[in-house]
Amino acid sequence: MAFASVGFEMMASLLVLGFAGYWLDGWFGTKPWLLVAGLLAGIAVALVGLYRRVIAMIDRRGTNGS
Repeated sequence: MAFASVGFEMMASLLVLGFAGYWLDGWFGTKPWLLVAGLLAGIAVALVGLYRRVIAMIDRRGTNGS
């Protein structure tokens, strides 16, 4: 249950940064490069968030060697 919102957070970062890249592409006329950059940034943000969530969960369980 601790990871129920992880999928939503990952999708939200991809959608928000992907849309920002798409919008900036229209503004600057650089299609599709800023969209690609936005999606790559969204992937990076999603993976960092997942990593932090996993590390926090491991720390909560403790490291008692078992």
